[in-house]
Amino acid sequence: MFRAVVLVLALAQAACSAPPVPPVSEEQPAPGTQAPSSSAAAEWREPALYSFTLQSRCGERMLIGRFRITVEDGVVIGVDGLDEQSRTVAEIIPLSEMPTLTGLLARVAEARREGADEVSLSTDPTDGRPVSVEIDWDANATDDEECYTITDFAPVNERR
Repeated sequence: MFRAVVLVLALAQAACSAPPVPPVSEEQPAPGTQAPSSSAAAEWREPALYSFTLQSRCGERMLIGRFRITVEDGVVIGVDGLDEQSRTVAEIIPLSEMPTLTGLLARVAEARREGADEVSLSTDPTDGRPVSVEIDWDANATDDEECYTITDFAPVNERR
């Protein structure tokens, strides 16, 4: 009995010291079923000041291209277009319409609540921030999709 307890404790300790896992991917459940809970997404805490690169790449929308977005106190305060398409878009779209990471999580929640046909969220396993969002509002419609990849996340310790 003592050996079994020691073995269980040793296995538990080994599991707790395992290396980090790849991003958590969360697909929308079939209609009529409950959405899986993502403790990582629930733990996301938006820093007071941060920046990230957003690649928006599908759907028939204005927000297409690669953008460097800076957020302070939950509000986008700066956008730099990183390619020809996004430079043009960054001049046209108001900062208030550019997404924050918390805004992208809210968009996923809205899509699930509104019954989008496909919703996929991948989060960083260390802090729960989104790293990929894909939404297809209507599988039978063309160009209503939203696809975002988030890279180069950088919290800033000092305010401007």
